[in-house]
Order: sequence, then structure tokens, then C-alpha cells
Amino acid sequence: MNSKTVRRFFKLFQFATLLGVLGVVIADGARAVAQSALTPEKKYSFNFENVDLRPVITSLALSKDKSTIYVGGDNQRVYSCDVNDSTFELALSHSARSRANNAEGKDWIRALAFSPARDSNLLATLSQDGQVTFWNVDSREAVMQTELQTTEEIKGAHSVAFLAGGRMIAVSAYKSYVNIYDCDNRLQLYAVWDAPGVNTTELVASPNGRLLAMGGRSGKMRICQTKTPTQYAEFTLTSNNAQQPRRIRAIAFSPSGKLVAVGGDANQIAVCEVGVSSDGAVSIGRQVASLSVESGKVYSLTFCGEDELAAGYSTNFVKVWDLSSQSVALTSSTEHKGTVSTMYYDEEAEALYTGSYDTTVIRWFVPKKTR
Repeated sequence: MNSKTVRRFFKLFQFATLLGVLGVVIADGARAVAQSALTPEKKYSFNFENVDLRPVITSLALSKDKSTIYVGGDNQRVYSCDVNDSTFELALSHSARSRANNAEGKDWIRALAFSPARDSNLLATLSQDGQVTFWNVDSREAVMQTELQTTEEIKGAHSVAFLAGGRMIAVSAYKSYVNIYDCDNRLQLYAVWDAPGVNTTELVASPNGRLLAMGGRSGKMRICQTKTPTQYAEFTLTSNNAQQPRRIRAIAFSPSGKLVAVGGDANQIAVCEVGVSSDGAVSIGRQVASLSVESGKVYSLTFCGEDELAAGYSTNFVKVWDLSSQSVALTSSTEHKGTVSTMYYDEEAEALYTGSYDTTVIRWFVPKKTR
């Protein structure tokens, strides 16, 4: 074999080796993409022929037995669907309002929440004009109803959160305070708590119902105990490398209640430790994670177990973050066509439900190996 033949053989060998390396890289990349892709299991939608009648979804809740999805939107109605079906049907309908300030756009169902009280089948709904209604979902009848008690014009009620095992419920409405109602006493006004800023919209109770987190346009998140609301801790959401507070649009507690996540218009989702001392003082401890928001705004958050956090974005995406590595474990593609405004995680079924302005709900599989 002469030298020219040897050189030709060596070049062919190098080329074949390069092709092999590239093949491995491409295969590994494909596997990585496949592993990081959220898997949609089912899509739930409305079968109205007129697409304009399909409500924009702003709230979502699962029944206590996790068998039925309830959603609310911009038409004063609550719809439901069995988790094994795919089409929403009318479940509950709010009556028309006669309030003087009931202008166009005041009829949205802004929030849904099931009472955590044992053996309770009560669903609380909050419409944008300030009407709070308790429904028996079995009989589909309204059993209690009240209105936000304020002398000011209601610009938009927004959130509800059950406290103290379902004995109280908190309601926010773009004000500098939060109304607390007594559920055991026909929704009579129990107390008015100060809130961090004049446009407080987000309310979330800890899993045990003993803590209430609130936030909104001011960028300040306040956490207090339900027994001592005047004792609280605060955290300001800012963009990285900036001091300007950014609007809060979503808050979530971890299953243990020891972590709280907050996001909105900032370029980060902040995850912090939460503690309660022996004397009842609430503290917001160190920030354990800063999850980068590359574009858009964060509209919804929910923990998927203690170590992962799901986020819904105005860019129509859903991401599941690994908190230990502060990296994206799973991400959606183009399944949603609108802002992901609400979400719920069913840990037992390993199912993440996301509702969107595109009028659909998607159920995603979040496998155990990511937790």
C-alpha cells in the first residue's frame, strides 16, 4: 500500500468517525428534546359553533374527588367536564346584576375555589362585579351569596382563598384591603385586612389555611397568619439587577407550605422560604431560586410536588421548573394559543391542568421521574 492510498484511507476513516460523533450528538439532542417536552394527554374545549360564545378561561378548579373540572370565564357561567371526557357543559349560571356600576366587562367569573371543609361539596365563585356565591355542585343550587361591602366603585374583583379549614374566605378587588367573610355565618363580613398596595389582586392560602399571601400592582407580596393579620412579612418582586418593583400576577405555596413562589411582570420567578416562629411571627426567608423569565409575563403558578414549579406565561407556554437545578425540566410547544391564565396540579394522577385565554384546558402528564 503506497503513501497516497494510506492518506486516502486515513481521511475516509476520519470522515466516518466524524459522522459517528455527529450521529451520537444528534441522537442525544433528540432524546433531550423528547425528555423536556410536556406531553399533552387531553384537551378540553367548548362545542359552540359560534366561536365568539366560547368563554375566555380565567379560573379553574377540580372537584374534591378529582373527577370533574370546573372553569369560569367572561360570560357569568361556570362550566364543567368529566376528566375523561373532552367537552365542557353548563354547570352553574350567575343571575344578572342590577348594580349601578355593573358596566360592560363586569360579568367575568374571576375565581373558583372548593371549600376544604371535610365532606363539603361547596364551590365558591367570584364574579368581577364583586358577587361571591357558594354553590352546592351536586344540586347545582346557590346556597349562600354576598357582595363585596365597600362604598367605592368596584373596579374588578379578582381572587378568593379559603382560610381556617373553610371557615373563612378572603376576597380581593383591586383595593388596598382584603375582605374576610365568615362562611359559618352566611357569608357575613368578618374583618377587613390591610393589603400591600392599592391594587391588590392575588390571594393564595397555604395548604393548611393558616397563612394568606397577597400581592398585586405594587410588586409587594405580604404573608400573614389568619389569626394575627397585623403581623406579617413582605417581599418585593423585582427584575434581576434592578430595584424597581414589578407587578405580581401569580403566587403559589408548596405542598408543605415552607416555600412560596411569586411571579408577574419581572424577568424572574422568585421562590422563597416561609417560616412561622413559636410566637406566631411570619418570616420570608432566603430566596432559594430565581427562575429566569426570558419573555412575556407570568400569569399562573402551581407546585408539582415540593421540588418542581409549573408556570404559565403570556407567551402561551407552560414550563415545569426543577428548583434544585433552577432549570426547565419540561416545556410545552404550541398547544395553547393564548395566555395561560390558570393551572392546577393533581399529584396523585401526575396531571397538570392549564386553562387559557384560547378557551381551552389541557391536561399534561408530569411523570414521577421529573420530581
